[in-house]
Amino acid sequence: MWPSDQSPEPTIVPHLESLEGGGTVAHPADLGLVRAVLAQEPRAVEQFTARMKCLPRYVAVCNARAGRPLRAEEAEDTAQDVAILVWRKLSLYRGDATLETWAFRFCDLELRNAARKALMRRAPSVEDLAERGMVLPAAMAAVDEAELVHAALARLPADEAMVMRLKHFEGLTFDEIGTRQAISPNTVKTRYYRALAAMRAQLGPKNEEP
Repeated sequence: MWPSDQSPEPTIVPHLESLEGGGTVAHPADLGLVRAVLAQEPRAVEQFTARMKCLPRYVAVCNARAGRPLRAEEAEDTAQDVAILVWRKLSLYRGDATLETWAFRFCDLELRNAARKALMRRAPSVEDLAERGMVLPAAMAAVDEAELVHAALARLPADEAMVMRLKHFEGLTFDEIGTRQAISPNTVKTRYYRALAAMRAQLGPKNEEP
């Protein structure tokens, strides 16, 4: 899980020492563990590594909540990316939350980034569209449109964007989406049509007369 060639930056320990004398730390034991890890104490690194084995599970939870935009192997790669990110950002930990809660935020962030990249990778390329008989300008327009759609999805509220992805990327019915998300089909429809209206407003002609 943890890259062997990663080591704390020289300024990490002084940064954490500057916290002394400040306010009350909510989780002093976890903060002490982080300080020991940054000092490269073997037992602390071992304990920290064991606790961060939760990261693949956290990424899986985030992936499920988002409608599973990542395939299994992509989720595994994302968990590795999160592990590296957590290690690099360890100097920012201040004990305000447990280590697991703090790390979960990185899982959510990296999942969103990975999902956007995955969706773009799966969009048809100019060459693919050209092979289907589309002339180059039309193929370019199709790729540009796909990018605009993904950008518009990213601006939607998370629950509405998830319904749109399940409906259009996975082809689920409203009933199936409701079952997966543990909500009623009517709630699914409400979120869907609200998202659809918002996306039409974003993607509609710029100069359209009212």
